[in-house]
Amino acid sequence: MLETVKSNLETAEIGVPYYRQGDDFCEHQQSSKSVIEAFREHAKQMDFASRRLNDVASFLEKHKTRINEVDIFGDGHSINITAPKDIIEEMQKKDLTTNWV
Repeated sequence: MLETVKSNLETAEIGVPYYRQGDDFCEHQQSSKSVIEAFREHAKQMDFASRRLNDVASFLEKHKTRINEVDIFGDGHSINITAPKDIIEEMQKKDLTTNWV
């Protein structure tokens, strides 16, 4: 039975668009016309990241009766989720994850 449960699990990455604040800012600074524009572009990146994290939290809240089936773990520069295939597929349809396994 445990093997059946394991085979139903998938792992995916919760895509949040930031790496390290200094590195990310430097990318914006190199592609912007001014430091002010660089800060605005960096803020847009952070706004998107914030929305993505809130969207994931809302998704998990809607599925809280199954939260014990979900394992979320940070790994260096990514946030990963292992969960039953149907949960991962629904998250992918909502553009919350990318399947990497």
